Amino acid sequence: MHKFILKYSPDIAKAYRNAKYKILSPKIQNDILQAAAIALVHEIKIELMDSYYSILADETRDSCSNELVAVCLRYLHKGDIHERAVGFVDGSSDLSAEGISNSILLILEQLELDPDKCVGFGFDGASVMSGNRGGVQAILRRTYTRASYVHCHSHRLNLVLQHVATKDEDLKVFFSLTNNLVTFYRYPKRNAILKRAQKRLRLGKQLVSLPRPIDIRWLSNALTVERIAILFPSIIEALEELEAIPDIQIQAQSLLHHLRSKKFIFILNTLSKILDAAKCCTKTLQSHSLALDNAVGFINGLRDLLIMYRSEEYFFEVFKLTDEIAFKFEITAWDSRTERVRHVPQRFDDYFDCNIRYTKTVRSVEDLKIIWHDLYDNLLGEIDRRFSEDSMSFFHCTHNILNRNNYCESELTQRFNIIIPESEAIMFNAFSQRSLVETPTLLDLTSICDPNIFDNISTLLNILVVCPVTTVCVERLFSTVNLIHSSHRASMLTTRLCNLSLLSFETDITKKLQETPLIVEKVMRKMVKK
Repeated sequence: MHKFILKYSPDIAKAYRNAKYKILSPKIQNDILQAAAIALVHEIKIELMDSYYSILADETRDSCSNELVAVCLRYLHKGDIHERAVGFVDGSSDLSAEGISNSILLILEQLELDPDKCVGFGFDGASVMSGNRGGVQAILRRTYTRASYVHCHSHRLNLVLQHVATKDEDLKVFFSLTNNLVTFYRYPKRNAILKRAQKRLRLGKQLVSLPRPIDIRWLSNALTVERIAILFPSIIEALEELEAIPDIQIQAQSLLHHLRSKKFIFILNTLSKILDAAKCCTKTLQSHSLALDNAVGFINGLRDLLIMYRSEEYFFEVFKLTDEIAFKFEITAWDSRTERVRHVPQRFDDYFDCNIRYTKTVRSVEDLKIIWHDLYDNLLGEIDRRFSEDSMSFFHCTHNILNRNNYCESELTQRFNIIIPESEAIMFNAFSQRSLVETPTLLDLTSICDPNIFDNISTLLNILVVCPVTTVCVERLFSTVNLIHSSHRASMLTTRLCNLSLLSFETDITKKLQETPLIVEKVMRKMVKK
C-alpha cells in the first residue's frame, strides 16, 4: 500500500527516503488503512447511488472473545446483484437488541443512505434479531419504516435438519454413535490402523480421515456420514483389529456391536441420500447473486425430491443396498439392542393398542419402513413450517409477476407507493412473453425492463431482486476476519482489523482503487489533519 502511495506522491516519497522507519510506524499504517477503507466505502456508495438496498447483519465472537457486529448491503448495480461488506464494530459492551441496532446504525451512518430505499433486513433466527416487538428488526423499522425482516434461507434449512435430528430418537442415537466413532479415531495410533485398512481395501484411492462435524453448521454432518458410508468396510476391519488391544477393547467392541446391525446401515444409507440433496441445496443458496424466486425454487425442488424419495421404490432400493452390505459382512442382527417389554395394565386395553412401538426396536423390514416414513414425514413437515409462503410478504408479489398475474395492487406496491397503470402491466407482459422463455426469473425480467418505458414495473422488480435471501456474505466476512485476527495478532485494534478485513474481502474494489490516485488524496488529507 505504501509503495502505491509513493508512486503518486513525490513529497511523501521524499519523506519516506529520509525517514524510512518512521513512515512505516503503526500509527502511519493505521492512517493509510483507514484512508483506504474510507475510499472503498466511498466506491460502494457510488455504486449504490439511489438504488434500493437490503441490510444484512450478524454477530460473532472473534479469537479474543470480542463480539463483532458486521453489516453488508445487498443492491443491484449494472444488472448484477452485489453484496458488499461495509464494516463491523466491537459490540461486546452491549449485546442487547438496542445495542446491536445502534452498532448497525453506526456502521451505516457513513453511507448516508435513504431510509425509504431500504427493502428488507436479512438476519438469522435468533430472538434478539428477529423479535417482533423488541428485536433488532423491530427497532430498525423505526428508522427504515418500509423494510421487512427475512430469515436467512440457509439458516432455515440448517434448522430443519437440526430439529428433525434432535426430535427423532433413532437419529439422536445414530448421530451420537457417529460422533463417538469420529472421536475414537482421533488418536494417531487408531487412525493409522484405519488408514492401513484403507490401503488394503481401497487400493489406489486416496486415504481419508473421519471429519468432525461443526455444531453450528449442522450440514457438516453430511461429510461425516458420507465418509462413514465410503469407509464402512475399512472401519469394521480396523475395529476388529483394535479389539485385540486391552486398553480400548471395550470401546472397540461397543462401536463394532452398534455398527454391525441392519438398522445402522439402513439409516446410514438413507441419510446419505437426504444430506447429499440438502448439501447441494445449501451450496446453491450460498450464492450472493441468488434472487428470491431462485431460492424458493430450490427449496421447493428439495421438497419435491424428498417426496420422491419417500416412495416405496426408493425404500426398497435403499433396503436392497443395506441387505447387500449386511450379507457381505455377515451381519444378521436387525438392531443393536433388544426390545424392552413394557406391560400395559388390562384396564387400558380399550384405549391403547398394546402393540404400539414404544422403543422402535427393529426386527423386520416393516420396522425399517416405519423409520423411513417417520423421517421423511418429519422433514417435509418441518420444511413446510419453516418455509411457509404466508410468512414472506415478497413471495406473493414475486409469484404474481413471474406468472404475469395481477401484481399492480399488492401489499408491496402499497408499502413503497408504486402505482402501476394497467396499460403498463399489459404492455410489459406482452413484451416479456415475446422476449423471454415461458418461465423467466426475476433477473431475466429486470434485464429486459427498460426503466424509461416501464418505470413503475422496473422499480418493483428492483425491490424484489434485492430482497434479502441469505446472510452468507456476512459469514464470509467473518471468515476473512478470523484469517487476519490470528493468535499472533491478538492485540490488533478493532479499527485496524476492520480496515484490513474490508480491503481483503472486497478485492475487486481494492484492485480498482489501485488504478486511481483517489486513495492518495484521502491519505494526504488525513495526514494534514493529523
